[in-house]
Amino acid sequence: MENEKTTRRLIALLFVMALAAARLTACTSPAPTATPLSPAVTRVPPTATPMPSTATATLPTATPEPTGPDQPTLSVTYTCNDGFIISSGGKKVLVDALFQEARCGCQSSAEEGAALKAAQPPFDSVDLILISHSHEDHFAPQIVGTYLQNNTKAELIAMESVVSELQQQFTGFDQVQERVRSVQLGDGQSVQLTVQGIDLEIISAPADVPNLGFLIQIGGLTLFHTGDSGNSPEMVALFQSYHLPDKHIDLAFVPWWYLGDERDHPLVEEGIQAQNYVPMHFAGDDAVWMFEAVPTYYPQAILFREELQTWTFAPPQR
Repeated sequence: MENEKTTRRLIALLFVMALAAARLTACTSPAPTATPLSPAVTRVPPTATPMPSTATATLPTATPEPTGPDQPTLSVTYTCNDGFIISSGGKKVLVDALFQEARCGCQSSAEEGAALKAAQPPFDSVDLILISHSHEDHFAPQIVGTYLQNNTKAELIAMESVVSELQQQFTGFDQVQERVRSVQLGDGQSVQLTVQGIDLEIISAPADVPNLGFLIQIGGLTLFHTGDSGNSPEMVALFQSYHLPDKHIDLAFVPWWYLGDERDHPLVEEGIQAQNYVPMHFAGDDAVWMFEAVPTYYPQAILFREELQTWTFAPPQR
């Protein structure tokens, strides 16, 4: 009996150690660490006429569940890491999806990479692009700039460091800058915007670097994408300071360890309190741990096992 107890303790210890190791190996790159003093949203002044759009097709989706006559279906397509294509009610949003960083384990083909830059399906007809921070597994200047050239209706909302890097590294920036806005927030600050008919609340949700979280109103639903938010004990209070539990979030995209590590459960159970969760920030070997850990605690979590896999959601009548 005593040997059996010892064996169980050893298995539990190894599982926790494996989770910690997986979290430490998440792909990142250096980013600016300056802390802003006041909230600011800046539209870069235009200097040139944008190029014509080449986006014509629509997002391919799985068969939707039955909905009421005025009840749009939400479609979510996973790209890689924290990247998603979100579509509902005639609006389409890309979040942290315009990058190609093979080091992080993303498996996108050359054809998919070409479609990404050219704003072709499933990356076509996007109204709004959101980028949480400037790490290379969330943002690539050349891809973002080329995408904006090829989709002339899309607007970009991103952290100031992202816009600065885009301006410095993308030579065609003057052709797209009228549709680019930078956001700079200090700790505990937020800002509300309406862009392309989509209501947003953008919050500061830092980890080891400044990071933006996005509350998105689309198709009558409230979604929350945390970006690379931290998991310190102070994050629970920070999320609560934005009154996230009172916003009746229908779907939250969160780092997978928020769900897969019970030490981080207060972040979702006290800080966010969404109706549904999508774990993210995984690719390659990280996915093995995520697929084992998350269902242990949250069997109803929505898991994307392949890139460009699409999930559809028909919300209940309210």
